[in-house]
Amino acid sequence: MIPAHMKRNIDLLRYLAKANRQSLLVVNAIIKKADKSLIDSHCECCLNTLHGNVPLKSSKKQRLRRHRHKLRALASKAISRYREVLTRYLHLVDNYRKRPIGRVEISEPRNSHERKEDITNEVVDSLPKPLKKTGELLLRRLRANSDFDWNRRGEIKFKSDWIQGSNLTDLVSEALRYKPREDKAFPTGWKEFQDILIAENVPRKLLGAGSNHTSAASPLGSGQVTETPEKSFTQSPEKLQERKPVKTRSKRSLKLWTPY
Repeated sequence: MIPAHMKRNIDLLRYLAKANRQSLLVVNAIIKKADKSLIDSHCECCLNTLHGNVPLKSSKKQRLRRHRHKLRALASKAISRYREVLTRYLHLVDNYRKRPIGRVEISEPRNSHERKEDITNEVVDSLPKPLKKTGELLLRRLRANSDFDWNRRGEIKFKSDWIQGSNLTDLVSEALRYKPREDKAFPTGWKEFQDILIAENVPRKLLGAGSNHTSAASPLGSGQVTETPEKSFTQSPEKLQERKPVKTRSKRSLKLWTPY
């Protein structure tokens, strides 16, 4: 089946195929004024002829053998150009693949970890000497929680939300208080801080009496931790009646020595 672009130029192709030396000037004029479609069709005919796809008579084959050196030179030149284009294409593809595709890596500043350590040391230094080790253990437990974090200013972050006005030093000191707070002036972020303590299942030994508030703002003091009830030594009324009254000893006055 003949392609459409060859059908459009079939007459010129037949003339070029039957042209001889006398019509060489006409052939050159046709080729000079030929459009891209005619040139592609002519090249396609030559290519199929060289590859043996077009049946030729022996006389035609003899004529082609005379031009075999020129044909081989043209073929090698085309192959070299093809290889050059292919090499450039592969080079461009490799450069394109090495480019980052829509990814922007946001790296944390190098000194952010050091600043965080400075805040941790500041919190531990602010605690009394007996509570320093307990404070270090508590901060270690808090750091393991992915929902809790703090910055260099000491503000805490709870579930990707920064709590403005909070301070890690105040919260840790409140959690390690010896005595429960009588008033309700809790530090900012105390409710979220206690939620983290519950989520991390922080042992009661790491917390002081200040964390066991009985107010509504304290989940730790609202039945979250159960303690073993103490034994009751109260006796029944029957046993109280059976008890014998205890004899009380009367105090004796001391006698003074009187000389005689």
